[in-house]
Amino acid sequence: MRLGHWALALILLASPALAQAPGPAPANPATAPPAPRDKGKPEAATLNDADRAFIREARTASAFQSDLARLADEKGAAADIREFSAGMAKGHSTAMQRLDAFAVRTSASGEDKRRSSMFQELKGLAGQEFQRRYWAAQAAEHQGAAQLLAFEIGSGLNPQLKAFAGEMLPAVLRHLRQAQANAILSSTK
Repeated sequence: MRLGHWALALILLASPALAQAPGPAPANPATAPPAPRDKGKPEAATLNDADRAFIREARTASAFQSDLARLADEKGAAADIREFSAGMAKGHSTAMQRLDAFAVRTSASGEDKRRSSMFQELKGLAGQEFQRRYWAAQAAEHQGAAQLLAFEIGSGLNPQLKAFAGEMLPAVLRHLRQAQANAILSSTK
C-alpha cells in the first residue's frame, strides 16, 4: 500500500507539468522577429531617440552640404572643389529623399551655430585660403558624419534606418579620406 501512496503522490505532483499545452514556449519579445507589416513608410513608433536624433542631424548635415555646393559654385572654386561639391549635392539630395521616407518630422533644434559660422567664414574667403578652409571643413563634416552613422548603426532601433546608415558609411569614409587628402595638399600650397 505504501507504494501506491508514493505513486499517487508522484502522479499528483507531475500532473500540473503534464497539463501544460504542448508546443513551443512563447517567444521572447526582445528577440522575436518583428511582425510583418506594410512595406510602405516605416512607422514612427519603430524609432527610438537615437533614430530621431540621427534623422535630425543627418538632415541638417545634408542641407549644409547643399549650401556648401552652392557656395563653391558662386565662388568659382577650383575644379576639384566644384566636382566634389556637385557630388555632395547630388548624394545628399538622394539621402534627404530616403530620410523623408521615414515620415518623421523631427523638431528643429534651432540654428546650427557651428555650421552657420563655418559657412559665413567660407563665404568671406577667396582663392587658396577658401580652398584650404573648404577642405578642412569637409574633412570635419565627414568625420562627424562617419561618427553619426556609426552611432545610428550601434544605437538605433529601426532596422531600415540602421541599414541606411550602414549603406552610407562606406561612401562617407571615402569622402572623408578624399577631403583629408585635399586638406593636406591645400595646406602645403
